[in-house]
Amino acid sequence: MDPYEFAAPRPCPLEASGEAVFDTRGLRDGDHALALSVEDAAGNVTLVHATDFVTHNAPVSLDAPGLGGDARVGGHLDVSDGRWDGAPTVLERRWLRCDASGAGCAPIAGAGGARYVPTAADAYRRLVAEVVAGNAGGTVAARSAPSALIADTSGRTAPVDDTPAQPAPRDDRPGPDRPAVPAPAAAPSAPPIDTGGIGRLENPVARQGGHTPNGTGASAQARISAALRRAGGGSARTVRSQRATRWTATGRLTDEHGRPIGGARVNAAVRVLGRRWVARDVIRTTADGRFTYTLPAGPSRDVRFTYFPFADSRSFRASDTLRIDVFSPLTINVDRRTVTGRRIVTISGRVNGDRIPSSGLLVTLQGHQRGFGWRTFRTLRTSRRGTWRTQYRFRSSSGRFAFRAIVPRQGRYPFLTTTSRPVTVVVV
Repeated sequence: MDPYEFAAPRPCPLEASGEAVFDTRGLRDGDHALALSVEDAAGNVTLVHATDFVTHNAPVSLDAPGLGGDARVGGHLDVSDGRWDGAPTVLERRWLRCDASGAGCAPIAGAGGARYVPTAADAYRRLVAEVVAGNAGGTVAARSAPSALIADTSGRTAPVDDTPAQPAPRDDRPGPDRPAVPAPAAAPSAPPIDTGGIGRLENPVARQGGHTPNGTGASAQARISAALRRAGGGSARTVRSQRATRWTATGRLTDEHGRPIGGARVNAAVRVLGRRWVARDVIRTTADGRFTYTLPAGPSRDVRFTYFPFADSRSFRASDTLRIDVFSPLTINVDRRTVTGRRIVTISGRVNGDRIPSSGLLVTLQGHQRGFGWRTFRTLRTSRRGTWRTQYRFRSSSGRFAFRAIVPRQGRYPFLTTTSRPVTVVVV
């Protein structure tokens, strides 16, 4: 046999696939380089993949530490560890003293542990707890929201001015030897909330003060899902209906991980087509985070729901916008159903009087005859009460005719393009 011949020759495959797994969880945080090579039976080595990547194996804060307790000198504040990803092996706690606005925080010497007792040095200030989580990949710190203002032993959250009152000068008008005395500066007020352009919107738990949560499991990353319930079953975000229909919106409030937020107060905001958003009602979620809101019959509207997570929250979370498109009630009448002689008929009608502009609305009139289909023959304007009237002269000596009215969507009139039911006239 020729030494270069094979008894059973089999060609080498031109390609192959495989999988290689590299666990990066044991690496330190930072930049790394990875190269993957393959070697065949003949000892040929080929580089098939090379990449740079960054690891972050230190713990990751999922929920910030929570603060609670008695915010006064001699009371105590407790901090929870929050929730962490990355399997921290070390958790350390430290306390920081901030100014009255919750800024300018600095560590309190020797203050650690899950509980802290405020001292006189903390009065009229706010406190923040910081939890530091660590593992082999590194350490990460997460802070709680600032506490309420720390009250002194008398329950005051602001110092009292004990300076004796000075008698007022007999003449405090400015003059050559009496310069004007500037008026005392007004006490700073809390910054206004971001209403997002929604009129009358307020944080429904703001009066509870401090960092009071809005519901069990309150989260700054909360999510609101909502939909409109259909009468025949199912739900949708956009629906169409007649003017007299009442709609029910259902929704659910959860945290960013899908857990329900129960007992929370949620605002319902409504925007009539062509107008601005207005907060209407406050509704409460059930223990499983669900809520229901019934809208009265009305014109075309947008609806959405907002949620302030805490009493000191300045901004809100919002649901998607739900849309209710409504057809305007529209009627058409004729003064006779059978016409002879002059062959003239009076056609009249009315558009629902809800939100009609003072200049009235445009109405298109169409006629129908077999073989010709619907054709527009006149456009007119209603009164400010929505009424209209006109006459029509027939040219055919006989036949069956139908009329209908159409009110197109126009201006700030919050209704869809609406077509009336037809009326029939017989010419004999």
